[in-house]
Amino acid sequence: MNQSLDQFEGTQKFDALIWDYPKNIPKRIKIQITLTKNQQVTYSRDGQVLRIDQIKDTTTDIQQNLTNLEQLQHLEWSGIYGENNQKIGIWKTIWKGQTLNNVGGWYSDVGKKLGLWKLLIHNYWSQAQAFQSGEYSNDEKIGAWKYIYDKKKIGGGLYNQLGFKNGKWIELSDGFSSQSQVILEGEYKNGKKIGIWDIFCRNDKRKPFKQIGGGSYDIDGMKIGRWIDFSDEFYIETYVTYNGEYKNGKKIGKWDIKYSQPHLNEVHQIFSGGGSYDEGCKNGNWIEMDDKFNYFRQQTHNGEYKNGKKVGRWDNYQNYCGKNKKIGGGSYDEGCGGMKIGQWIVVDDENQQITHIGEYKNDKKIGRWKILYQDKSTQDTKQIGGGLYNEEGEEEKIGYWTEQCGDFQNGMFSQQITNNGEYKNGKKVGVWVKININTNERLKEINYDN
Repeated sequence: MNQSLDQFEGTQKFDALIWDYPKNIPKRIKIQITLTKNQQVTYSRDGQVLRIDQIKDTTTDIQQNLTNLEQLQHLEWSGIYGENNQKIGIWKTIWKGQTLNNVGGWYSDVGKKLGLWKLLIHNYWSQAQAFQSGEYSNDEKIGAWKYIYDKKKIGGGLYNQLGFKNGKWIELSDGFSSQSQVILEGEYKNGKKIGIWDIFCRNDKRKPFKQIGGGSYDIDGMKIGRWIDFSDEFYIETYVTYNGEYKNGKKIGKWDIKYSQPHLNEVHQIFSGGGSYDEGCKNGNWIEMDDKFNYFRQQTHNGEYKNGKKVGRWDNYQNYCGKNKKIGGGSYDEGCGGMKIGQWIVVDDENQQITHIGEYKNDKKIGRWKILYQDKSTQDTKQIGGGLYNEEGEEEKIGYWTEQCGDFQNGMFSQQITNNGEYKNGKKVGVWVKININTNERLKEINYDN
């Protein structure tokens, strides 16, 4: 979401990324943004405040390009404002309380970036400490810019005098990190990709890049012909590619989804799925990988699309030693709205031994939901928590809830801990208590009214 404060009223939501390795791929979470009358922007999740910014420059992007949870918690900027609350002079970047060496640059008296700048890549976090460096003129990038990772140049290219990328470029993928070292190489013409673009990756910074995919763009920057694309969540344990054809920038015909596990110099394919597109819209039967699909969580969703929307029954399967076991699922409405309805069994985002069972109405959870846990060794299932959502379709938790905490597991060194307390209008209120349900021991209390 890109919106400035002078355009913004009320409360809106945007997606941020939370990163969890090695057993989970990046997961999108909803962050609540609240703007107050005194130009304070509050970022919160489940009633817990993550960050409060006092905004002076009302033309700034509200999100300030914050793209993940670590940035919300640890990224700040330091500098001065002019008479009209515009940024002026030298601005520096602060990460986890420390000023980063030579990261930042100079603003002119009218608040425009000028001269040599060093910037964080947009998804910078502790496992993605890469930078871009080059020159600004009147707030536009010009000339040679380079990407820097591990103190070495890893990519870059040229901007023309109009601020457009031009000529040969090597770019970092949107999700570039130490666990997802993917680069793209090809040509720009006046800001549009043209011709052949190749996709490369490596799983160790000491090793060379190897090609994993690519395809062609037409003169208007549209993808055409056969492509091997990579997933947005591509990383060491999620080696996923999409194989199919583009026409005028839209996917058409049969597309295959392939998951492979790279070992040494070989790649062993262990999953294949996919379905068909019609003018960029998914249609017919599909086998899709779960958003968190990886070596430890080999889950698929099987069902039907109609004009790009899920319809009818969709089932969730887990691959156990080459065999699929149904572990969840539910129904989407038949009106091509793609909305979840009726009873659902939803596998937990963090722990596939935990399921959430309850009702959807117009794609929102309503009424009572149960949280169940299945023991790996005994296959016994027990309820460990649950609570109520309001009936108004706002998916707000209300009343008393018991929720699982962290790495909820059985085992000699594992603990089964729940968080217990009250929600009001979707926010935690009062005292919440962490309890070890095996020993009934109260471990910690947190007061959300303070």
